[in-house]
Amino acid sequence: MLQEKIKNIKRNGQQDRQLPNTLSLSIKGLDAHTIISKITDRVAVSAGAACHSDKIQISHVLKAMNVPEEWAR
Repeated sequence: MLQEKIKNIKRNGQQDRQLPNTLSLSIKGLDAHTIISKITDRVAVSAGAACHSDKIQISHVLKAMNVPEEWAR
């Protein structure tokens, strides 16, 4: 449904192996903090784990999942 409304969006990971309350999305070419600033009043969202909130770098989890850098920002 989101893919019909937002260009260059993809779901990270396998749907049958994800927690029901957690969704990992990437939007190619857009910085996560830019997206968060526009939707934070409507959705509970973050750009990474709370234990790494002081770091501004690509998630080691997304790297391990082979998510390309232009999608993982």
